[in-house]
Amino acid sequence: MTPTQEQIRHGEARAAPTARDRLTRLRTLVARGMTYWKGTLLLLLLGSAAAYGVALYVLLCDAMLSGLAAYLTERRGDTWTKEMDYFYLVLGALGLYGAINRMPNIVLTLSALDVLGPVVLMTALVIRFVKTRAEIEGWNK
Repeated sequence: MTPTQEQIRHGEARAAPTARDRLTRLRTLVARGMTYWKGTLLLLLLGSAAAYGVALYVLLCDAMLSGLAAYLTERRGDTWTKEMDYFYLVLGALGLYGAINRMPNIVLTLSALDVLGPVVLMTALVIRFVKTRAEIEGWNK
């Protein structure tokens, strides 16, 4: 049965898709799906990093109030909050290296090294926040 001119004009008369057409459509759908998946993965990583940072901040501040600050003052003197800067800077540098090192490698798989950079950066930020809070509250006295 051959299609009429009216069916052809309205696009109703289509031949069965070839293997090449099906493969092209599959590639397009996969590309759209991967774009959505990468965005979702980024949101998941950001949310996880924020949750990790808040939990670490609460844990460290609670430990400081429970006696860690007094122990550090006794052991290191009143300058232990200044010494936290070195630890902060080392963690920040390592996290920055880990984050920048993986930038050109946009891949579909996620390895532990990809997650390690942002986690170390978040740890450095939390240590900086705890240091600031310790100085403001006078935990080193």
